[in-house]
Amino acid sequence: MPASESLGAWLTTLAKKQQQTAQWHQLYKSGGLLTSKLNLSDLLRPGTFLNALRQYTARKAGVPLAALRLRAVAGASQVPGAKINVALSGDSIVVQGAIAQGDRLKMPVNDTPSTTPFGDVVVGWTSADDQPAVRLPMYTNASRELHLLDVAVPGVSAGEADDWTLSGAALLLA
Repeated sequence: MPASESLGAWLTTLAKKQQQTAQWHQLYKSGGLLTSKLNLSDLLRPGTFLNALRQYTARKAGVPLAALRLRAVAGASQVPGAKINVALSGDSIVVQGAIAQGDRLKMPVNDTPSTTPFGDVVVGWTSADDQPAVRLPMYTNASRELHLLDVAVPGVSAGEADDWTLSGAALLLA
């Protein structure tokens, strides 16, 4: 339980996540988990799901775990070279330090909220070489204590990469 959160609020969040995990279980049992748009903020430990996806991908692709790299792409339908792609719902992802407009990022202005909606992201484990793109880190919350993955933003030029790195822009689970 975070020190800044009351026990009642923490227990309410815990109960909500338990209900959402039960919904994920029902999706799994019906065979629709990996074909549904998922909300990683439903989970207590979203990194555990990503690691399970890695193990599942290695088994299905017949490749060693060590050969797989997690790739995530904003606004795409699949990750290049990934055998299994999972869509993450944009409803659960916000961007801090930038404004997302389609496949472009824009610098925030003075009256911009601290976080703005980002959009859908597709993740997958692949052994393919890294594609050059600007990558934004995704964290589980605004404290940025736990890094989950890096998301490629294809509409951003390589020349802008340093600007976005220095701006501190990042994605957060809502």
